Amino acid sequence: MQQRPEGKTEEALAYAEGSRGLNQPDAAIDNACEEILLDAGRDAEAYEKYGLMADQSSSGLATSRRIAKRYPAIEPRRILLDLAESYGDHGRWFAAAKDAGMLDLALHFAQTGSTDPKTLSRAARDLIETDARFCLHVGRIALQRMADGYGYDLTGLDVMDAYTHFIKAAEKLGVAEDARKDVFSMAANAQKGSIFANALRVAMS
Repeated sequence: MQQRPEGKTEEALAYAEGSRGLNQPDAAIDNACEEILLDAGRDAEAYEKYGLMADQSSSGLATSRRIAKRYPAIEPRRILLDLAESYGDHGRWFAAAKDAGMLDLALHFAQTGSTDPKTLSRAARDLIETDARFCLHVGRIALQRMADGYGYDLTGLDVMDAYTHFIKAAEKLGVAEDARKDVFSMAANAQKGSIFANALRVAMS
């Protein structure tokens, strides 16, 4: 690819940046500036200034994959950490870290973010044969979030599934009795008559 002269690159950047506020969405301008820098071979600068904002998608997983594909020289772990720092809610990047096999980072995002509890519960189900300890931790976080009233369109079946995955992980680790006591305590402290309390009463009976 033929690169434009340095002076032309700066002119193009200045023109694009000058378009902000003139009925042009910032994302479109970020994309244009990123392309200008990438065309000029200034990949590191493109990533630092525009890459994290220009490649947004509907999900954290899709966003991180697009950025990783665009910047293959940058470690995927760094990209996820940079995204979490830039966007604030660590929970959005849980699935991306999990799918990349960075389970320590996924657990950190689960603990510090607002990942939907059903997403956490599915992770506890899917990885039970490969990392029961991870599943135990994220399964408990899922249950606690449900007990606290979080979860989109939460049903009693979602609660029972989360309980099942959590206990299965606990059984693999030999701590099932303690896990049941832990969940019993969550149920006792949950709002009486809530979906969480009612579902666990059935699951634990």
